[in-house]
Amino acid sequence: MENELYDKQITSRKDFVEFLKLLHKYYTSKPEDWENNTLESFLEALCLR
Repeated sequence: MENELYDKQITSRKDFVEFLKLLHKYYTSKPEDWENNTLESFLEALCLR
């Protein structure tokens, strides 16, 4: 599932929504793999990259 996230091509709003669904599915299936486990910390980390 993680590879699906990295390989996803986003060229439309629909693609972005599908990406978010995959991201949510990955988070709910393996929350222990996530360093940033709140939306606030996740978005903050995105801004730092």
